[in-house]
Amino acid sequence: MSIPKALSTAKAISITGFLSEVPAEYRDFMSKIHEDLTNDGYKQKIEQRKTGLFATYSEAKTKRILIEFYFRKNVFSMYLYVTIFNEYGGHLDNLPICIIEEIDKFTDCRRCNPGCSTPKFSINDKQYQKCRYGRINTALNPETIRILSIFN
Repeated sequence: MSIPKALSTAKAISITGFLSEVPAEYRDFMSKIHEDLTNDGYKQKIEQRKTGLFATYSEAKTKRILIEFYFRKNVFSMYLYVTIFNEYGGHLDNLPICIIEEIDKFTDCRRCNPGCSTPKFSINDKQYQKCRYGRINTALNPETIRILSIFN
């Protein structure tokens, strides 16, 4: 899955252009995610970066990133940011062990920024306060789609 030259040189890429590059088995899922997030007021930005093609969804007011989907080295992946975890309470208990282990590896908050609004959240009765810049980086596959469905 290589990025067409037309997309790789464009400054602004439409969602249609991005979806045309999404592997066929994930197009319906990505289309629904796009629709749900934009309907919920999230701002979407699609851009070609040096490292790949990115679709970023962030809060319009705070610009806090919720999730990014990207193509890099012919792999379709996502970043899911820790800043949203405190909003989903009991849903986090349903995360697979491999994701919980990934969260355990995140840096604990050290208040590196006085204005930091580091989220506090719990998973299976264990309390966390991780750096707001922590994120899960994983390839998109049926298991990660299941994970994303708990946030919907």
